[in-house]
Amino acid sequence: MIPKKKLQVFISSTYDDLLIERQVAVQAILNAGHIPAGMELFTAGDRSQLEVIYDWIKESDVYMLILGGRYGSIDESTMKSYIHLEYEYALKISKPLFAVVISENALDIKVKKHGKNILELEHQSEFKEFKNLVLSKVVRFWDDTKDIKLAIHETLREYERRSDLIGWIPGNSSSSISEFNQLQEENLMLQKRLSKFEKGDFSDNKLRFDQTEQNLISHIIDISEFNESQRNDLQRIANAFGDPSFNLLHFLWLIKDRVFEEDTVDKHSNDLYVKKSREGMIYLRDYGLMDLIVYSNIEDRTRFTDFGSAFIRYFANKNSSKLVDISKAIQEYLERE
Repeated sequence: MIPKKKLQVFISSTYDDLLIERQVAVQAILNAGHIPAGMELFTAGDRSQLEVIYDWIKESDVYMLILGGRYGSIDESTMKSYIHLEYEYALKISKPLFAVVISENALDIKVKKHGKNILELEHQSEFKEFKNLVLSKVVRFWDDTKDIKLAIHETLREYERRSDLIGWIPGNSSSSISEFNQLQEENLMLQKRLSKFEKGDFSDNKLRFDQTEQNLISHIIDISEFNESQRNDLQRIANAFGDPSFNLLHFLWLIKDRVFEEDTVDKHSNDLYVKKSREGMIYLRDYGLMDLIVYSNIEDRTRFTDFGSAFIRYFANKNSSKLVDISKAIQEYLERE
């Protein structure tokens, strides 16, 4: 089987105001089987870094712009923003490109949620000029991250058919085919392991699961700061598990049905439940059960790792007789939360 070529996609955007959208784009490119690239880690204002960025754009197969409401960091030698210079360079070298631009409705929602700091307030005329340039080409507008994902999948599917885009795995490369076949074998092995998890066969990781369970049980969570009603509810959850004190395993079960890739934990909230949830998720990440998807000054976004999801299935399978009582105790707590 000849592998499809992998296209390297350079992602250009302002950073702080588009953290989530950028992460979604990276994941969508990876899910489509291609390679994301970006230069947000380079220091703005360093001319040598701008030259490196140009080299990355030149070496990439496709240039993608995510445009929000900000113009971004300014290059003092040109007084243009870096995303403006990147976009112009991609046009200059005739790099295949596409842009996704925030809709006015989505921008209004962002302003209401995050304030006017996600708007360009200092270089408005320069931003307007740049946006007009972008809109003079074919663009896709986005209201939410689903629109960005769709634009990426549809556009890259078209670019895959272009014979002038060689990509990272040319079809006439025997070494690349060999490496691809090896990756296929590894992927097949991982799929088989996942299938065993889904069928309730946990023999390969039973020792690790059991050790993780003991670690979570041993990790007692202090609930003394909660009010009496909450403490009683949390203690009932512990009792349903058959444990004397509320611990990290109980916390895991309490949040397991409410954690998705889009869930957030507000870093600045003083709410006691949010504070405890944030601490609990950090500990679960330490045990390899959760992943940090996006980090910013505003929020954390988390999800369960493959191991975390498998551990939940393992515990549920091993303790099926307790699940009704556990679920009832958790539901009572959530209803009064």
